[in-house]
Amino acid sequence: MSEFESARQWSPKDPLANAYLRKTREKLDEQIEELFSKASRDIAAINYRGAQTAFCSIIRVLNRYKTDRRYLQAKEEIGKLEEKLGLEQGDIFCIEDGEGI
Repeated sequence: MSEFESARQWSPKDPLANAYLRKTREKLDEQIEELFSKASRDIAAINYRGAQTAFCSIIRVLNRYKTDRRYLQAKEEIGKLEEKLGLEQGDIFCIEDGEGI
């Protein structure tokens, strides 16, 4: 997605760059929605580690967009999972940047 955004900066009116960026965003949105659905099913099945994997995937995908509501929601859900698993806040690491979640 970042490459298409860069291409759009060079040529903002390029219809091909805009189309590819739009399609990439749509696929990303679908992928994130599927991950949230999987996490919900895993929580319902008391498969907290599976839900953790799904939420961490969302966090990794949206790591560049930390103000995105879905990133914030996944981060909040990780906090709830830590509580359910009896972990300390910040014990679940989704990305290796020293930031915890």
